[in-house]
Amino acid sequence: MQSTMTDDNIATTSVRKLKWRYTIALSVIAILIVISQLTMQSLLAAQQYDSNVINIAGRQRMLSQKITKLSYYILTAESEQKASLSRVELDQTKTLWEKSHLGLLNGNESLNLPGNNSQPIKELFTQITPHFKTILNSSNIIISTTDPTQLKKHIKNITLNENEFLTIMNKIVFQYAKEANAKVTSAERIEIILMVATLIILLLEFLFIFTPAAHSLRKSLNTLTQNKHDLENLFDASPISMLLVDPTELSIVQVNEKAISLIGDPFGQTPKAHLENYLDVNFENNKVFIEKLKNGSNLNEYEIVILNTQGSVNETLISVRSINFNGKPTAVIGITNISELKKAQQELFHYASFDDMTGLLNRRTGLIFLNKEMQKVDANHSTLSVCFIDIDGLKYVNDKFGHAEGDWLIQTASNALNDIIRSGDAAIRLGGDELLLVLSQCSIEQAEQVIARVEIALENASASDNKPFSLNFSYGITTYTSNRNITSDELITESDEIMYHAKKAKKKNKVHCSTTKPALTPSY
Repeated sequence: MQSTMTDDNIATTSVRKLKWRYTIALSVIAILIVISQLTMQSLLAAQQYDSNVINIAGRQRMLSQKITKLSYYILTAESEQKASLSRVELDQTKTLWEKSHLGLLNGNESLNLPGNNSQPIKELFTQITPHFKTILNSSNIIISTTDPTQLKKHIKNITLNENEFLTIMNKIVFQYAKEANAKVTSAERIEIILMVATLIILLLEFLFIFTPAAHSLRKSLNTLTQNKHDLENLFDASPISMLLVDPTELSIVQVNEKAISLIGDPFGQTPKAHLENYLDVNFENNKVFIEKLKNGSNLNEYEIVILNTQGSVNETLISVRSINFNGKPTAVIGITNISELKKAQQELFHYASFDDMTGLLNRRTGLIFLNKEMQKVDANHSTLSVCFIDIDGLKYVNDKFGHAEGDWLIQTASNALNDIIRSGDAAIRLGGDELLLVLSQCSIEQAEQVIARVEIALENASASDNKPFSLNFSYGITTYTSNRNITSDELITESDEIMYHAKKAKKKNKVHCSTTKPALTPSY
């Protein structure tokens, strides 16, 4: 009896100990699960917040570029109505740009921006503030004024400050992304620690508690499955287009919603899709990308061209990391579509380099071209001809027939120049009715031949359009060789003076200052 009581006490004690072990083990696992879930939810929430901040910061770059483009539209608008529309759009863009900037800096509830920036970001905002204020003030003046002088002055202010603004804003975006990645990395470490602790507890339960341990193991496996689903949801919710690709076969394993919106659904018509179907092999960077992908190389913002399922072309930046997915080496590919940014950059380059009315190089770009050509002459001991052209009677045509006809004069002359010169030469609009030809490796005799062709082309154009006025111009040609120690401005002034004397002689019914035009030969 006493032995039975002793056994019962031992059993009771053992059960009690087992119960406490079981309770403690389950409690520890439960706490770890709760912490794990809270960590994942916090990570997801932080990712949504960080994505919003990064997107708005990145949008600031686009808006600043749009401000510059709209400012140029206002200056070069063909009518006041178009200029007014551009001012309205500029005002809206500027307002959103200012609101987003202040929201990033100080917080804005409507934009979901708390403004609790780190010290590095605050310092970057301190650096960018003078450029921001200058662009903002100049934008306000451009919106409110119609004075061309003021417009040009403040467009120049915007242009001078835009590059520095974009540079610092890039640093701000990268800093936001860096801090967001740091949060993710920290959360991942915590998650790994929690997972390891959970596995240890499960092992102890299996060794010392048996059946309760098996139950806890099943529960933990369910938790891990849920965590996997959460990670898949995070993959799908990523603001960046992402693909999982088998680097050996280049088959697409998985895509998120953002990638489907970029390239289309790769599994829509076939159960197995290949990455090569979306790559233009004529683009050299695409070939290099495929080789690096097959070799397992990591890439950061590598530029390639991607085709979507409709065949449309998208210029993109690609980042690649190698992971192990479902037991196989897999490449995680992040894609950023930069087609619109490229288009905006090309438009900005065009507006900065070419005259909007004639399509000729503008004065600034033309002078850069002339200086480079003069440097080539110095290096190669060749010859360069410069022809200064002034359209005759433009004021008379404007006054008598209207500015549309005057514009026709300038545009027709410009088209004739562009059609006749070689690809290595340049036609430049210096301003108003003053044009300039830069003819590389061309003697003055050959330049005269070019002018003769232009005159014939203009006579034909005037006759075919049945204009009530003639299309004539005065010109002056000068040459530059390596033994002439003069600047590009002096060279232009020299040809301008020759043109002036020619125009003056023409008014006095005298012959042109140049010698008799030589016969047209194919030497040019």
